[in-house]
Amino acid sequence: MLRPIPFILGLALMVFTTSVSFAKKTKMLYRDHIYQSNIKAVKLFPKTTDPVQMMIAPVVPLNGQQLILEFDDLAEDYQEYRAKLIHCNYDWKPSNLANMEYLDNYNEFNINDYEFSENTRVDFVKYQLQIPRVKMSGNYVVVVYKESDPEDLILTARFVVYRNIAGIDAKLSRSDLVMDRDIKQQINFQINYGSYTISNAFTDLKVVLRQNHRWDNAIFNLKPTNVRHDLGQVEYNFFNGENNFLGGNEYRFIDLRSVSYTGRNVAKIRRDDYMNYAWLNTDRSRQGEPYVGYKDQNGQFFLENVGLEQDLAGSDYMKTTFSLEAPNFDQGKIFVIGAFSNWELQPELRMKKDPQSGIYTCTTLLKQGFYNYQYVVLGGGHQWWDVEGSFFDTENDYDIIVYYRGPTDRADQVIGYRAFNTQQQ
Repeated sequence: MLRPIPFILGLALMVFTTSVSFAKKTKMLYRDHIYQSNIKAVKLFPKTTDPVQMMIAPVVPLNGQQLILEFDDLAEDYQEYRAKLIHCNYDWKPSNLANMEYLDNYNEFNINDYEFSENTRVDFVKYQLQIPRVKMSGNYVVVVYKESDPEDLILTARFVVYRNIAGIDAKLSRSDLVMDRDIKQQINFQINYGSYTISNAFTDLKVVLRQNHRWDNAIFNLKPTNVRHDLGQVEYNFFNGENNFLGGNEYRFIDLRSVSYTGRNVAKIRRDDYMNYAWLNTDRSRQGEPYVGYKDQNGQFFLENVGLEQDLAGSDYMKTTFSLEAPNFDQGKIFVIGAFSNWELQPELRMKKDPQSGIYTCTTLLKQGFYNYQYVVLGGGHQWWDVEGSFFDTENDYDIIVYYRGPTDRADQVIGYRAFNTQQQ
């Protein structure tokens, strides 16, 4: 029996509406993550106009330098995007604070600063938001969503706001573990809180150690090894590797700042009416090779174009192909990672082996700029650093974040921050 047309249209509309509503409901991740494939070139950095300075970690003092969030939407038209801030505890779980406890304004911010791409093969709209000032130190996640639907997520990005209450002394050395002395870097440190009231350092203080601004391999949950209340000091000196990082190797790099000529480590560039293409020089596994030091950006990237008068709205995108000669990793999954991938093992950055040439390749879309990257291995009985190697000598950035929550406090606050480089030790 034929159903009436209004019933069929109503049923179709109900199914369509339900599917759209379902598609919008995305689980929020309290970390750096992009939820939509059309969102690219996400950067969160202390306010500056210098592209190189944009690689500085988004960690700022309370009432100090403001942060800027930038991202591109690969679209021709403007979209209405909004943002909100979420205060988190040291482990990046949302705190119990109400919005008014850490913000002066209503917690929804329109992203009205945008510009359209100019003379590019890939159309995009570049958005910028100056992160509102907060009233309390701690971990924060900025959440960007579409229109007025907080469940239609676009991206999340993390930043830290700190107060200069506690001083931090740090010392970098080789690992105390004999087997790891040539491949790991060890950080012992001391927190000096002076006359600041800390009733129980073992429970009220928490610290996080990071390497190269990364959260994916950060060290959490270190307990003090000695507390001297008379001097206002807390020591963290370990002997079993709890405070050890693999030194890794210097990052590989590519210069994609031009679409007209090949930059460093770029083998070939081609342009057609709709896209720019870049093929990188074939990398080789560094397993078993000696350490070779050179200047890198410790996994970071910056966006810039060369030979164009336009700003980043005139910077184009390039379909970029990585290639790696690594014959001994057939049983493992090889990925390209870096700050540009949020240090995630992204499916499109998984290398696939060509059965004829034996070369691993992957292709991704990158905006003009200068990029650091490395290869990591997952599974197959391999260590994740087997392609690159690991050395104590490797130059790395480190930082230490100190969190405090007193007996009556409802959230973790950051009372100390220290950043240093291995070459400063």
